[in-house]
This record gives sequence, C-alpha cells and structure tokens, in this order.
Amino acid sequence: MGNEIGYPLKPFLVDTCKQTFWIRCMTITKLMSVKMLQMNTDPNFFSQVFADLKNESQKEEKKSRLQPANLAKHGTVLGDRGSFEDHWF
Repeated sequence: MGNEIGYPLKPFLVDTCKQTFWIRCMTITKLMSVKMLQMNTDPNFFSQVFADLKNESQKEEKKSRLQPANLAKHGTVLGDRGSFEDHWF
C-alpha cells in the first residue's frame, strides 16, 4: 500500500457539473482528513480500520451470495415459501 494513489477523474464525475464533484471531494476531505492522518501515523488505528474494512467486505460477499440470481445458480429453491424478498426482507 502506497501513500498516494492517483485516479482518473472521469469515472467519478456523477454530475454534469464538475464544480459539484469538487465540492463533494472537499467536503469528504474536510470530514475525513483527521482520520486519514491518524491512519497514516497510528499503526493500531490503521489495523483497526483495515480489520473493519475486511469485515465489511466479507459481509458484502456473503450478502451477494444470497442474492436471488446467485441462489438460482446454486440450485437453491424457495418453493412454496414465497420469493426471496418475501423471505428475507
């Protein structure tokens, strides 16, 4: 993991107005800069954030495996119990 990562701008422009994009960037920077600096200087904080991100990633992977399209691929059938959405949501 490097200290700096560059990204192309175009994929992140969600509005036609570039000013809106940069206002969002600066808002995020203002809100998160203290924590970003702490991650860079405090190994324990970095480890905790990294572990939290890994846990969230695993939750998302598990959640995506439970999506109806993925269940159909693996032969899971709900039968008379209703749709996946009715059962889980």
